[in-house]
Amino acid sequence: MYRCIVCGDEIGIAKGHALPPQNHHQHAVSQGPIRWQLTVCAVQR
Repeated sequence: MYRCIVCGDEIGIAKGHALPPQNHHQHAVSQGPIRWQLTVCAVQR
């Protein structure tokens, strides 16, 4: 699970997939660019 540290939007990413492009969701100009942070890391056993 990733969270945008600017706006709080969260996304889940399946194994082997990349983060969405910068135009996945939009910010107001005053918020600046999207910045993803890993919040939950699932480990397959």
